[in-house]
This record gives sequence, C-alpha cells and structure tokens, in this order.
Amino acid sequence: MAQSNSSYISVIIHYGGFSGGAHGYENKVSFAYDLISKKEIKLSDLFSGDDDYLTKVSDISRLYLKGELEKRVEENFKDGEDEELKLEFISNYLAMIDNGTKPIEENFSVFSFTKEKINIYFGQYQVGPYSDGAQMIEIFR
Repeated sequence: MAQSNSSYISVIIHYGGFSGGAHGYENKVSFAYDLISKKEIKLSDLFSGDDDYLTKVSDISRLYLKGELEKRVEENFKDGEDEELKLEFISNYLAMIDNGTKPIEENFSVFSFTKEKINIYFGQYQVGPYSDGAQMIEIFR
C-alpha cells in the first residue's frame, strides 16, 4: 500500500499464476481514490493543469530506464567482447523501452502515490526482458 489516510487511498495489488511454460506471470493493478471528493484518481489528476504530463512522464521514464540499461551493459559485456551480441542486446532493449514508455495513458496506468512521489509500475516485458523483473520508477513531486 502506498498510502491510506483520511484524504487518499493508493494501493497496488500484485497477483500472478502459472499456466505452463518457462515461468509464471505476475501482474499489478492499482487503485487510487480521493476520499474527500469521492472519486477515483487518475494519473492525469496528479498533474493537474499540465496537458503535457504524459510526455514528461515518458521522458523521465526513458531517462531512468536507459540509465539502468547502461548499468546492465557494463555488468554483462566487457569492452571489445562479442560486440555484435552487445549491439543486438542494446538495440532490442531500447526498442522495448521506447515502445513501453510511449506517451500514452495505457503505458502509465499502474501507479501509486504519496505526498512526496509517484511510482509508475511497468508490466512484464513492457520495458525489458523477463529476466530483469518488473520495473518501477519514482517521480518526485
């Protein structure tokens, strides 16, 4: 749970299962509610008055995730070693990041928030391979 107080409820629900194959699946759904206004909160409500919020969230997400990619490349590839495999890995990973962070509501529909920050949760395979696990970014307000 991200927060529960007299004004807001913001929760993330994790669920998963196994339907065969190499591994199970995990999904996340979120629920945010304004107890005073008695209405569900959408991500756009947290950026009130900013029509370009999706582009900003997209840019922040891409910057963070590409930084994480750089760390993975440094950890997994030594300079000059299997350069073709390294370039293919980077290219495929960047395509996942770019597609999974396009500035559309669906890409940022799972979120939680507190007074200090907004957490955006990405689904499996949305912004990287299964082996990297589910990704989450924090946006400080």
